[in-house]
Amino acid sequence: MRDDTKVKEEVVVAVIPTESPGFLAPAVASDILAKKKSKLTLSDLPAAFLSRFKREVTPLLYEFLGCQQDPWYQCTAKDIVGLWKRVFSGAEGDAIEKETALARLVETLVDNRSAEWRNRFAKGAASYLEQSLFPDSLDDANTAENRAVLAKWLLQGQYNEHPFYFKVYEETDGEGGEGDVAVKKEGIFQSKIISTVLMASHLTFLQNIPGDKRSKQFPSGAAVLSILSVKRALTYYLTGKYVVPDRPMGDFSQSNWGDHKEWQGNREVMVKPTGNVLSLITQLDGKKKKIVKAAENALPAKRRKKVTPLASISADSGDESEGLPLLDDDNDDDISDDSD
Repeated sequence: MRDDTKVKEEVVVAVIPTESPGFLAPAVASDILAKKKSKLTLSDLPAAFLSRFKREVTPLLYEFLGCQQDPWYQCTAKDIVGLWKRVFSGAEGDAIEKETALARLVETLVDNRSAEWRNRFAKGAASYLEQSLFPDSLDDANTAENRAVLAKWLLQGQYNEHPFYFKVYEETDGEGGEGDVAVKKEGIFQSKIISTVLMASHLTFLQNIPGDKRSKQFPSGAAVLSILSVKRALTYYLTGKYVVPDRPMGDFSQSNWGDHKEWQGNREVMVKPTGNVLSLITQLDGKKKKIVKAAENALPAKRRKKVTPLASISADSGDESEGLPLLDDDNDDDISDDSD
């Protein structure tokens, strides 16, 4: 007997494992990988990350940069992953190591934020000179000629004794007769302009970091940038008018304000704008707490009450310094709370 029963063939379908969907859609990821870095912006960041990147990752980045000995330090891929994972955990935290497009985007955003952070010091110093230092110091005599005289005076001396460094800088007649001048220097790096720039350009932006999670390191890099930015602004005011050279010479950048070689006359010499200031920073020891306190006190009293003080600053002196000695007649043990 003939069997007309149809035999169904078993079809075996091979299942090829694929990566689980990422936080970036494939088309978006491809677009990010294809774009020039200069075209990548915060708007390219997925909504799942955007708010916390601005509110949490960015302040941690500023704190990290500000605590570096080298104020021109560029974050490595490892640094960026570490900062990211201090905020994001689980799949969100792992995404930066698993998704190439996301890693490229975040690296670019970190580089952009780092540049904005440094430029803020330059803008802050120039703004303070124009809006506060010159009007307050010169009153009705705020002319180009007098601004030039004041800028020159604030920049006088070697790199360890510029008057603009000090909270108190007083010149009086010395005991050596005519022409002898005695100078009282107190509160190095606690002048109103340095304190204001350090607070407004750096410390204010750390407020979203919970107090118990803040670094106890002294913000060496931020302090160096505060000092250099003030020196730069005063230098560009030596004519009495704020004259900035064309780019790139006028940029507040490592190539101009980091240690570098330049031609003077017919020979090439090493100049150390950053290294010289850093050599003084490494000698601060107990003065570090006073510098941070002076910066916090630079805010108006009403705003100061809303600012969470930094965690206790470590008094470690860091690497041994090379160069000129630190000059300060102040008593390190006296930390006063100057109020407006």
